[in-house]
Formats: sequence, structure tokens, C-alpha cells
Amino acid sequence: MLITSYGTVIHAQVDTIWNLLLDRVENPQKYQPRILESRVVERFSEGVVREMRIDDMLIRERITYDDGELLVHAELLEHPRYLGFLDTRVLPRSVQNPTSPVNLDINVHLELKDNHKEGLVKPDANLEAAIREELDTIRTKAEELEKMV
Repeated sequence: MLITSYGTVIHAQVDTIWNLLLDRVENPQKYQPRILESRVVERFSEGVVREMRIDDMLIRERITYDDGELLVHAELLEHPRYLGFLDTRVLPRSVQNPTSPVNLDINVHLELKDNHKEGLVKPDANLEAAIREELDTIRTKAEELEKMV
């Protein structure tokens, strides 16, 4: 099983970052250029089921979001290699100071479907690069939006 996390510090308000995460649910190709197409196939009160095509892979996820916890939970329903989930969380550093930087963390909990071996599974380079690229894109967009205000 692979359990790891990635994070970045963003100089933007929590609401700005949260709104970008919600946009990322509906429009993931804006945050990850490897996504060739995406569509929401089902909606429910706390989230969506989304399909994405990345290269030659079809990925289906059940995504839920919790406004109170500032958490987006993406459970893999279909993926050619992995089972598991990714949690993206907005973590304000200060409740009293809205201009304080904010942490954005992605926690990854995955295991290989085939050839399962006991012990640690290392992330493939493409997965790791994609997560880092998404974090950078969200940070850049959030900080640019804050400059406009």
C-alpha cells in the first residue's frame, strides 16, 4: 500500500482555494493538462461521480466534498492500476488572520490491483508529477486571483 502526502503553501484566502478545488472537481483538465476529457456522470448532494480519460486510461471516481472540513475525498471506482483514494484538504494556518498563508495537502492512499506485494508501493513518476503539477497550478491560480482583488 502506498500512503504518502504532498503539499504546498498558498498565499491566498481559504475561500479562494476552496472554490478552486470545487472547480477542479467539475473541470479537472484546467488543473491537469494530461487529462484529455472529463465528464460528471452522476450528481448527488455531497458530490459527484466523474470519469476522466488520461492518455489511454479511463478513471472513474466518486468525489465527495465537505465544506466544514474543507476536504475533497476522491475514491477510485475504476482505475487500471490502483485501488484507493486521495484526500485534498485546505488547512488554514491561522483562524484569526485571514491573510495568513494556507496549507493545501493531498494525502494519497493507494494499492496496486495486480501483482500485489506486501510492503510499500512506490508512486510511479507520472502520478507523482501529476499531483505536484496540480498543486502548483492551484497555488498559482489562487495567488493570481488574490492579486486581482
